[in-house]
Amino acid sequence: MGVFLAAAVFAFLAWRQHQLVDRYAVNLLIWDQWLYYTLFIYKGGWWWTFTYQLGPHRMGVGFLVTRVLANLGHWNVRWDAFGVSFTLMIAAILAWRLARRCGVRPGIWLAAIPLLFFNRHEYAAFSETANISHGAMPVLLIMLYCLSWFIPKPSWRLPVLAGLTFLLIFTGFGLFIGVVAPGLFALEACQAWAAGDRTRFTWTLFALLVVAAGWVTFFYGYVWAPFVPNYRFPYEKPHEYLLFGALMLSSFFGVVYAGSAAVWLGGFVAVALLAVACVYGFRAYRRGVALDPVNPVLFSLAGYELVYLANTAIGRVMLGLGEAPIASRYVILMVPGILSIYLALTTCSRPRLARCLGIAFAVVLVPATAFLRSSEQDSLDRVSTGRRVWGQVYLQTHSEMKATRASNYVIFPTPLPMQLKYVEDHHLDLFNGNFPR
Repeated sequence: MGVFLAAAVFAFLAWRQHQLVDRYAVNLLIWDQWLYYTLFIYKGGWWWTFTYQLGPHRMGVGFLVTRVLANLGHWNVRWDAFGVSFTLMIAAILAWRLARRCGVRPGIWLAAIPLLFFNRHEYAAFSETANISHGAMPVLLIMLYCLSWFIPKPSWRLPVLAGLTFLLIFTGFGLFIGVVAPGLFALEACQAWAAGDRTRFTWTLFALLVVAAGWVTFFYGYVWAPFVPNYRFPYEKPHEYLLFGALMLSSFFGVVYAGSAAVWLGGFVAVALLAVACVYGFRAYRRGVALDPVNPVLFSLAGYELVYLANTAIGRVMLGLGEAPIASRYVILMVPGILSIYLALTTCSRPRLARCLGIAFAVVLVPATAFLRSSEQDSLDRVSTGRRVWGQVYLQTHSEMKATRASNYVIFPTPLPMQLKYVEDHHLDLFNGNFPR
């Protein structure tokens, strides 16, 4: 009965997310989308698409999907928003399977997984600059990476893990798995050598070579260009790195303001992540990486999250502790870390305690992730309405200035006369016959 209730929660939350996308996603390119969509004009090859750099990361698998959707939908960026949504749905299904492989028993506590993945605070990933590469595709690939640890034969497991790590290095902020995975591969190589397992040792060396090749390729032609004005490292207030990361984590649970309560909540979650990484990393070291896949899986999830939080804090703390750490687009990329805490709680050695902890975790997530605060709803309405009005006025007047004034919304910081002429001449974007949808 509990499994059916959890499945019903999954179906309802997935449907509700689809409804949110359908209502608030608007067929109008904005901000970063103008940067990378107009590059399709030059029709670079698929390798160029895969390796394209936007900000600190490359676009990878998600950008390949984006290009296909752009061709099919005539640059209808609503397709991107639905692409993000369906990618998260697939990732949530894989996470459900991962929980079962880690030993989570069937029950209502599995409802925590859709509550994590269909977190309402992710709204900007659908309503604003919908970018499949940024968060949704990395999370999907991370779920595949974690499931691959359960492949029994090293001659299959290690090449698959290496290949997925290569893809993650190039796909948005999935690149931080490329920091965590080599340590596990190196540890397994040492353990295989000590056990006299030369076959497994050879495959671990192969995996390390693939990851090394991935990083070498990633940095070939890489341009270091921080998007934050006045970026500097180290920052003169180093304690704010910790505060920034804590506020990021608290925003996952709907605490979208800077204050002592948010800091304490985020700090508690950060300590839990560190504990999961240390405990399961130590278990992988003592018991062997290959003998119990749960250990490298939970270490990877928690380790990835800690690296991502540190990187974001280092790169963004100069923007202050007000709005910057609670940006909605960060929420998707915190799912792996919170999932690691959930799996650690629900796979403890005492089944009754594990069930109680799983139910408690799911209950806490209902108010924390299933509802928007009034300020978030206002932001969602403002952006969606602004984009619709901008497009309607521009279709009537062909004046960027009039559209911006009427909508009180800016689609790009500088005028776009050539780009707008191109999309009109080729019946793309808002000229493809599907506006204002």
